[in-house]
Amino acid sequence: SPTASSSSEASPSPSATTSSPSPSATRRTPEGPSDVEVIRQNKLYKVGAQKSVGCREPGVRPSSKENARRYYAGLIACLNKAWPSQIRQAGAEFRAPTVMVWSGSFESPCGSGALSFYCGRNETIYMRWDFDVDQYNKFSEHYQKVYARMSAMHTVAHEYGHHIQQLTGILPSAWDLRYNASESVSLELSRRT
Repeated sequence: SPTASSSSEASPSPSATTSSPSPSATRRTPEGPSDVEVIRQNKLYKVGAQKSVGCREPGVRPSSKENARRYYAGLIACLNKAWPSQIRQAGAEFRAPTVMVWSGSFESPCGSGALSFYCGRNETIYMRWDFDVDQYNKFSEHYQKVYARMSAMHTVAHEYGHHIQQLTGILPSAWDLRYNASESVSLELSRRT
């Protein structure tokens, strides 16, 4: 079952409504950019290179559930230091994601997964701790343990990337475009996301 490592709640943004004094004087709130525009012309692409925040790999090793949770928390803390400025420069509000560790089966607001995944509905990264612990513990050679840690780090960074896409509107727009797309277009959008 999933366990929260940290929490942050996403608050829905209020929808813009305009009341009109009479039917003939109807004002319409201008629509925002299209999904294609959000993806192709996102301000995030123009904020420049990210500066180093001087993080080091967490000292704890993902050899147990608790150690995996601590390892993920250290990685997330670094990413939470690195991204706020970039997100603000892109015109969005930064919110740290919630991180849940899980194994077995469960349901999230986005359904379930076989491996780690990100759910934009509740801005949560779901890390499958037992997979990472198994990968780390099954190897005895130092370089193999380094590879297992690198794999866990890659997964955290990948799922965090989807969180950045969520905050900047890219992920919801990609899902919108995939909804009615053909299978080949949907698969291309998935690869690009």
